[in-house]
Parts: sequence; structure tokens; C-alpha cells
Amino acid sequence: MQRISIKRAEPGMVLAKDVMAPDGRILCGKSTKLTPEILERLNKIGVTSLYVKANKKQSAQILKANLAQLKTRFEKVKDDPVLIALMNTIGEYWIEVQKG
Repeated sequence: MQRISIKRAEPGMVLAKDVMAPDGRILCGKSTKLTPEILERLNKIGVTSLYVKANKKQSAQILKANLAQLKTRFEKVKDDPVLIALMNTIGEYWIEVQKG
């Protein structure tokens, strides 16, 4: 299971968790196979991330994209050793979580 940005979600991916509205309603159920229409609808109502089931290849691709995004987010503070240590800790955590 991976949490990904809805921008990275692709048709054919399968939800690992229900997508919930702020009021607790289920917008899209666990095990739903994503389609372009579902992704468009979720994006329009403001869903920003999803939990998806991923095979090893997909998990590796998602982790690589997430680590690249993490590095980009910390680019402006690359001279701050404390924040770089935080970035590295987050990245190491994500790698460990993926290993299971």
C-alpha cells in the first residue's frame, strides 16, 4: 500500500483504502479500480491523495517519485544541516516502510 498524490494516480491502479469525504461519507470504496472518470471526479472535489495497492515495480516507481519530490521540497534549505537531516530521515523512513 502506498499513499500517493492524486496527480500521480493512474487509471488501472486499485485503491487500498476507502476515499472519505470530510463528513465521513465514502466517496470511493476500497478495491475500486481507478478510471480516468473517477480520478477526474475525485480531483474536482478536492481529494489530494489516495492509498493504492501497488506491485513491487509500481512501489519502486512511487518511492522514486516521492523521494525526488522530497528532495525538491527541501532544495531551498540545502545549506541547513538540521533540515537536511530531517529530509534524510523522512526518506529513510519511507524506504523502510516500503520494505515492510
